[in-house]
Amino acid sequence: MSGLIFAAFVIAFLLIAGFFAYLPTVLFCVFAPIAAYCVRAWHPLALALLFSVYAGIPILIWYQAGIATERAEKAYQADVNALARQALPPALPETMLVKTPYYVTAQDFHSLSCSTTALPIEAYPEKLQRSRIIPARYLLLDLSPDSPLPTPDYRPQGRNGPFALFLVEAEKRTLIRYHHKVHFGRPTFPPILSIWGWQRETDIIRNGDPLVKNAVAFMSNTLGHCADFAIYQM
Repeated sequence: MSGLIFAAFVIAFLLIAGFFAYLPTVLFCVFAPIAAYCVRAWHPLALALLFSVYAGIPILIWYQAGIATERAEKAYQADVNALARQALPPALPETMLVKTPYYVTAQDFHSLSCSTTALPIEAYPEKLQRSRIIPARYLLLDLSPDSPLPTPDYRPQGRNGPFALFLVEAEKRTLIRYHHKVHFGRPTFPPILSIWGWQRETDIIRNGDPLVKNAVAFMSNTLGHCADFAIYQM
């Protein structure tokens, strides 16, 4: 019995929370039949005009929100694409470090290597330092969300970026390539308005492919060919 009471409490809480969260849409749907009942005696043309305005105003606002989102997305993507790109060094370093908060394995990056041997992945940066295997010159593949961005206050979370490739020489980092496919999320259809704004699309690009798969594709396109280097995680 206690389990049923708890389940009923949870369901009731979710229903109440959902009701208040989507209160604008709920009120719009509730007032529509009320308004129709109150003006049922009007002329059909007047009724058509009234409900065209009633439904048209929120749809127009929703449409404008979609246009504004698309413009903002394109503007930010243009800033990302405009980031400076440096030429690859004539001779690639023999070591690449991967900075990522995610779990990766050597096999994930195996296709980048010209050799047939597995590439090492070391998950403990302090051990890397102790073993002194980090040379003065190496490539750094940064897959962390805090990599350089055109707008510092925008921190995208996604699986198609941000990816940044640096050349590190004597502790000096030079950005070679940067990649991020942004997705701001347009308002969904049909329009659903919550107290926080329009219901928005999920990031199909972000959730479609594994992060490492996109990172390897980014590296392959950047290098243009395979490379013989060891990969270590930091």
